[in-house]
Amino acid sequence: MVFVQAGVPSREHIGTYKRLNEEVDSLIEEINWKHQVDRWEYQVDRWKPIVYLREDLPPVTLLALRRMADFCVVSSLHDGMNLVAKEYVASRFDEDGVLILSPFTGQLES
Repeated sequence: MVFVQAGVPSREHIGTYKRLNEEVDSLIEEINWKHQVDRWEYQVDRWKPIVYLREDLPPVTLLALRRMADFCVVSSLHDGMNLVAKEYVASRFDEDGVLILSPFTGQLES
């Protein structure tokens, strides 16, 4: 299993966001290092459990990621994540895949 997180860079010039991004990068690196598996027999450098794509991705790439995903987790408190859920469901015209929603999905922060 591989967890793919596609995240568009945002507000990186603000100190709080910069520190949060650095913390996320550090945690991903720690998790990947701890759980990486050597796959030399398959001529692949290393399998990593988390692939973090922090860049603007073209719509066709996002569609491909949604189509390849066996499931989609929406856990953000931000209302915009409802669109992510809808896009995942719309991409699954084969009616396969699972959408996992947090009870907090779409609620606004106080």
